[in-house]
Amino acid sequence: MARHSGRPIISPLPNPTSRYEAVPEDLLKWTDGRALIGTGIPFPPAEMNGRTFHFAQTNNS
Repeated sequence: MARHSGRPIISPLPNPTSRYEAVPEDLLKWTDGRALIGTGIPFPPAEMNGRTFHFAQTNNS
C-alpha cells in the first residue's frame, strides 16, 4: 500500500482484539512514518525519528 500512496490510510480494526492485523508501530516502520493510522483497540503512543505518534481508536467513528 505504501508503495502506491504517499500517505496511506490504514485502519486495522480487529474483532476480537486478539486478532489484530498489525500493530501501529509496525505500520509506521513499514511506511517510513507516512501512514495515517486509526485502530480498533487502544494502543500506546510510538516514537519514530524523534517524533511521538498517537493513535486514534476509530472503530466507533
